[in-house]
Amino acid sequence: PQPEAPQRAQSQRLQLFTAAMETTRERLLETASFERFSECYKPVYKIMGERFMRGLYQQLITELQRSIQAEVSQISEHGQFERALPKLDKLEQESEARSEPAWRPTGSPEVDIKRHLVPYLLKHREYVRLKLERAKDENAALAQSVTQGRDRVKALAGLRDEHAKQWQKCTDLCRQFQLDEQ
Repeated sequence: PQPEAPQRAQSQRLQLFTAAMETTRERLLETASFERFSECYKPVYKIMGERFMRGLYQQLITELQRSIQAEVSQISEHGQFERALPKLDKLEQESEARSEPAWRPTGSPEVDIKRHLVPYLLKHREYVRLKLERAKDENAALAQSVTQGRDRVKALAGLRDEHAKQWQKCTDLCRQFQLDEQ
């Protein structure tokens, strides 16, 4: 009995898929009215007339129906859909094991987007805030290092000037001593 249950579920899903595709095809073709077709090709309609346009429209609709049906059949025959059914069963079993309900749209895209984007954006804001804090700390440390470097340069410039004065004094003394000896 158990092997029949998954097989029955697969065939039900396949029937549901086929019915959904058929309904979609019918609705698509309903929206493709002759009036819309002739409105889109108004210049041709004016030149060729309604009879020609109706024949062309019927050919287009027939070809479109055949093409859609062929695509649906190809998907079903090639097993792409049947291979996806076990994955669908697995997802269904996983969803039954969940304690919290699955997300469902509210019908308002703005609300749905806010519910999903706001937590992400808040996390991103926190990440950016931390990066900014680190950058500010790093900049403060670099600014302090630059200030210390400038102070050191000023101190060395003062020391250089003092040594230059002492050398100047020594040079002056040496010159004076040389003059005194002569």
